[in-house]
Amino acid sequence: MSQSKMSIEKLYCVAYGLYVAGMICGQTLLPISSTIRHFTIGLGCGLLVMKMMIDLIEHSKLSYLRIAVYLSFLLILSLAFVSVRSNSEYELLGSVIFIFGAYDVNYKSILKTFIWVTTSILAIMLVAYLLGAIGDGTIQRTTSVMSY
Repeated sequence: MSQSKMSIEKLYCVAYGLYVAGMICGQTLLPISSTIRHFTIGLGCGLLVMKMMIDLIEHSKLSYLRIAVYLSFLLILSLAFVSVRSNSEYELLGSVIFIFGAYDVNYKSILKTFIWVTTSILAIMLVAYLLGAIGDGTIQRTTSVMSY
């Protein structure tokens, strides 16, 4: 594996790790502000766009297959934008970008990144729960009964 391919793969893994960490933290009880979480997700997406631009420059020779892939990416990306506009959820958009951005990246590296990030966040949550920094997520409801 060449040095530039390894660095591109590492860039993808860092971007994917930031994106996954931000997405998972939004589903936990960890007291992380939404600004930090959205910054982390945006940074991951920005690094991925940078990786895709580097790939585009390095593979400047266009073939019919590459043109078909780029056109399908643009079509699916535009459909994801329509989905974001209609329901204000951007998970589909991020997923589309990361799926197409995984071109020429070893799937084992992607899987290792996912497992490392999710295990780390799970360990942090477990320690925070044991220290009492976060609750167990139960909601207690109280009702009052009025009699006439």
